[in-house]
Amino acid sequence: MTVQPTEEDYEKAKELVEALTLTRIELLKTYAALNEKAKTEKITADDYNRAEKELNERTWAIRKDVSELLDKLGIPTTDNTEQLKNFSGISNDRIEKWKSVNPEIIEAIANVKNLDDAFRRDYLTNSPQKNLTIPENTDTPEKLLATLLQNNTGVAIGDWHSKTDSIYLIHNNMKTLKNAGVDTIYLELDEPSFSNFKLMSIAELQDKLNNRTPEERKRSAEINAKNNHTKEADDDFGANLHLFLSAKENGINIVNIDKIGSARVF
Repeated sequence: MTVQPTEEDYEKAKELVEALTLTRIELLKTYAALNEKAKTEKITADDYNRAEKELNERTWAIRKDVSELLDKLGIPTTDNTEQLKNFSGISNDRIEKWKSVNPEIIEAIANVKNLDDAFRRDYLTNSPQKNLTIPENTDTPEKLLATLLQNNTGVAIGDWHSKTDSIYLIHNNMKTLKNAGVDTIYLELDEPSFSNFKLMSIAELQDKLNNRTPEERKRSAEINAKNNHTKEADDDFGANLHLFLSAKENGINIVNIDKIGSARVF
């Protein structure tokens, strides 16, 4: 049964929105400060991760308080997600207003020149030289990867999030990577999905692939399109099933390099 909110409940809701907003603004200020620090000092991913870890912990504590307030008011569990989104939506509006009166901070975050300069200064000075010499008969992805890995310590492969070509490029050439000495693939993937794939055994991955329906593949593509704001997208869930399966079959480890939780969203 829904309960009529009291004045105290309204005040609590205002406090939670304010806490969420201030926490996120603090992270934006931290980003700007790190950008400035990069001009003269060495910075690492840990500088960002520490701030984001703290933000995650504080944000999830706020979300817990929101859930408790909704429970007290008798908001059905099915409506909780939407109610939580409403809190985030109000906070988003406040963040946008804050940005409009603090454009210099947003500009500092958007300008990555300091970070680029720091990365070159601190990490590329003694990095291995690239050798991009490709023989004329290099006419397949397999030959290209084998050649690059013969002459370099690793290969970076870019991707378009709504498409799965890059994932299948790796999947289809996993044996080539293994034969070239590759033992680790670094992947950008949201943490819940990564953990799900990582925990599945070879048999479980294969079973999941074998039993997927056309409807499931279509739904995965639709979700991918929505997440990446495109009209159409590929079935990335199926592509990642293939990737993790072939990696495990070839004894290649996959390490996630994406963000975790709230900081990633905000």
